[in-house]
Amino acid sequence: MPFVPTNLLQVRTTLATAATFAAIGNKYVVNSLTKTSFTARLVNVAVITSFAMLLIYMIVSIRSERLTRVGEPARAARLNRNVGIGSAVAYGVLMAFFFWRALTALPT
Repeated sequence: MPFVPTNLLQVRTTLATAATFAAIGNKYVVNSLTKTSFTARLVNVAVITSFAMLLIYMIVSIRSERLTRVGEPARAARLNRNVGIGSAVAYGVLMAFFFWRALTALPT
């Protein structure tokens, strides 16, 4: 199974912290290479979506840890798997939509 086990909240927190620093670093790099952040809509969507995904994953991690502690590891694993797959699909669809909109937009 490719997911981090639901009872390892410390590992999940470390991964989320590293992902947060990476997202912030990417935002600074992309902002230095593009127009101002107010006009770079695609960049803003990508950054906001990344931070939203991190928040969702941290909430699911905490909930999974609590479910595991009360003796429901199967339910925690199912929640972890469903949210992981669902959020990956939603992220892909959302980013594809905004990329399509950016590619088909009229030049300004």
